[in-house]
This record gives sequence, C-alpha cells and structure tokens, in this order.
Amino acid sequence: MISRLGPHESKCQLKNPKSADRGRQAVAVFLVAFLVSQAGLFLLVEFGPVGLRDPEYAAKERRLRCIRERTPSRPIVVAFGSSRLAGGLRPDVLPADERALFNFGLVGAAPVTQRLAIERLMRAGLRPSAVVLEFWPPYLLDFNNVREFDRLDPNRLNAADLSAISGYATDPTGLVWQLRTRRLAATFAHRFVLLNLLAHCWLPFEQRQAFRWRPVDEWGWLPSAESVPGDGARAARLAQARQYYEPFLTADRLDPIGEQAFADLLDFCADARIPAVLLWLPESSEFRSWYGPHTESLVQRRIEEWSRRPGVRGIDARARQVAARLPDGFHLDRLGATEFTHRLAVALQSSSNCRDSREGETTASCESKRTGLSVHAGGQPWTRCCVISDIP
Repeated sequence: MISRLGPHESKCQLKNPKSADRGRQAVAVFLVAFLVSQAGLFLLVEFGPVGLRDPEYAAKERRLRCIRERTPSRPIVVAFGSSRLAGGLRPDVLPADERALFNFGLVGAAPVTQRLAIERLMRAGLRPSAVVLEFWPPYLLDFNNVREFDRLDPNRLNAADLSAISGYATDPTGLVWQLRTRRLAATFAHRFVLLNLLAHCWLPFEQRQAFRWRPVDEWGWLPSAESVPGDGARAARLAQARQYYEPFLTADRLDPIGEQAFADLLDFCADARIPAVLLWLPESSEFRSWYGPHTESLVQRRIEEWSRRPGVRGIDARARQVAARLPDGFHLDRLGATEFTHRLAVALQSSSNCRDSREGETTASCESKRTGLSVHAGGQPWTRCCVISDIP
C-alpha cells in the first residue's frame, strides 16, 4: 500500500538543516577569504615592493642599487628618458674605469614620468649625482590634447607618487578617486601586471609588457634592433612614423601643461641641487624635415632658454648620427647606440662651449666640474653654467 503525503509534508521531509548551514558557512568563508585577499593585495601594492605595480621601473632601480652597492664612492650620472634613450644609450660599452653613466630610460617617459622616477629614486636612497633628461618636442608640442599624463597607467602609482604628478592631471580629484576604486578590486585591476610578472605567455601578444624589463642589462640598456632593415622595410617604418609624428612637429605652439611639467622638472632638480643635462637625441634627416619652420625655431628657443638656467646644460645631438643607424628615423639600432654612447661620454666630459649664465661670459675652456655636469658627491660646489652645445 502506497502512502500518500501532502505537498507540504513531503517538502518538510526533504529538508536537511545541516546541509543548509554548511552552504551558508561556505559562502561566508569565501567572502571573508576574498575580502582578506583583496586587502592583502591592496597593502602589498600600495606599501610593498614597487615591482608589484611598476615592474619596468623596479628592474632599473634594482640594477642601479647593485651598482651603488658595488661602488659606493663612485658618482653615478643617471639618464632619464623614453624608449629612444632606453635603447639608444649603452653604458656597458664604455671602459669599466670610466663607466659612471646609468640608463634609466622608460618606454614613453616624458617630463612627468622622468620626475616621478627621480623622486622614487630619492625616496629609495638612490640620489643621482647628476641627471641627463631627454628633451623631445613631440612630448611638448600641443596637438589634439595628446598629453603624457593620459598615457600613464594609474595602476603603476601609489599615494606617494601623486604629489609628483597630480598637478598635471586634467581632473586631479578624479585621479585620486580612480586610484582608490582600483585598489578596492586590486586583483582585477592588477591582473595584467601580475600575469606579465608570473606567466606572460598566457597573455595575448599585444598585452605582453615583459619586453620592457626582462632584457635590460646591468647598466640599464634595453637592447634595440640588431641591424637596420632593408630599404623597403625602413621606408615603411618612416612612413608610419611620419603619419603619427608630423602633426605634432607642425604644431604652432607648445602644450602649456607639457611645458610646465618640464620647467617643474628642472626646478625640482635645482631645489635638490642636482645638476642636469638636457639631451636632444639623434633624429634622421627625414625626421628633421617634418618639423615646421616655426615649430623648430620655437622648440630650439625653449631648450636654449632652459639650458641657460643655473646648473643646466643642453646638448643637441639631432644631426650627429647617420640615417642608416635610425631604422624608423628616431630610434637608434645597436651599432648606432654604441657609437652615440661614446660620443655622448666625450660631450659630457668636455669643457668646451661653456658659459656662466650668471655673468654672461663665455670661456674657451673650463674645468670639468664647470661643464654643467658635476659628478661630485653631495656637498661639492654646484655648477651654474653652460649653454647648448653639439656632440663632437
């Protein structure tokens, strides 16, 4: 005989109170674990090693620290700039006893990122004896509101970095809010950084960034192209570069934010009593032909003006490299980087074309400590000379 149960009686018999409790406990444990992991990653990203949020910078800092620890008494000149400098300056080719130049080039680094890097180094106890700062007009010219700050990834920053860069943001309050909201979901916001560090092969090719720091050598050089491509390939690269950069190079004015950022960078170095060299890196004849007449004279006047500041020297190296060593018109290949590094080392040590900006007197020769690039340790007289000069 089959017993018949009502619908309510049947449901009551199927319920299992212990099973329901275990389900609620599992959900609670998951939520607690998730919140704890997010909080832990937030603390690591915000207060932990800089490599967790900016591995490209961290790779250069580690190498510079190793050099400082090996030779604590040797002054180090640190060069800051974009990928043009990262691949175009090879301190490793200089004689070991004369090697006092470190390449701190970061991909896309214009004045805002250069200042950020200098401030981070100083907070880390790695004060440069002197700095070389890349000067490149496309980062300063006003075209279509394309600015360096808009290219910065907020995930690379923490609260200590904001003081150096927030003044150049279109919306400083929005930047702070964006940084805070990303920290609340740190795992999601930093997923690409973490994957690039741990398993970059899992990422699509266009999202792989490890090429920016994995190949970097002991002195900060990021290996550039091994050789110049054929005429057809070089022509294609030049055409691509022209399409992108010519609108910048024919702009009729400087971007006020970019100009202010560079002036503030020089003021920061002056306040810290760090001598600075403004370096205009090589450009091919094709690339130089894309400048508008007004634009070229405008940026030339600006670098000359900045080069007359106390403690600043300007070096114009645009035409000091054969075009064949510049595959796309503005990046040096490996041989070109080697040749350029030797020329730059001579220029930095040279005492020619030196002017005391305070007195307005030009001298045929100056002591090396008066060349605008003092590499003496802190406490030594700070230089106050030099105008723009060409690389020999």
